[in-house]
Amino acid sequence: MASVLDLTTLNFFMPIFSFGLVFAIVFAALDKFELLGKNRFVKLFISFCIGVLFLFSADAVKFINFVSPWFVVMMVMLVFILTAFLFMGVRSDKLVSAVEDPRVYWPVLVVGIILFLVALTQVFGDKLSTTGDGSKVNAGVRAIVHPRVLGSIILLLIASLSIKFISENVGSK
Repeated sequence: MASVLDLTTLNFFMPIFSFGLVFAIVFAALDKFELLGKNRFVKLFISFCIGVLFLFSADAVKFINFVSPWFVVMMVMLVFILTAFLFMGVRSDKLVSAVEDPRVYWPVLVVGIILFLVALTQVFGDKLSTTGDGSKVNAGVRAIVHPRVLGSIILLLIASLSIKFISENVGSK
């Protein structure tokens, strides 16, 4: 049945979109931090090579396809939140100083890292869990990536960041 929202043909172009995203991110990082000097051709060539390397790995393309929509949604939500504050009358210099505060950017970084780890476990999780006997290393990896252990690690991370931020506020008053 034909539908206006039928996007199944876009799956054919997903490797091209993944290449473009990797190429753009690598080039932006190389250009921003000037890791390879000022020569743009070298940066373009290195970015192109890394993008092509990502194309050769089906798992890397699956990883990019899984994680990129979540980061886009997170960035759009942050833009909406900042825009809502601007509509409520908060001055932009106050927003800039608030965004530069570690109590604001650390939770955003933690959410980004959690999204990254979830994407890694979704794409590469079946390769870590083997059937049958398995080695001691595989048993250790399975114990670490068990949902209860990962949940405990996330809770400990949240608790430690909360303690850090609360203790910074107590010491400054």
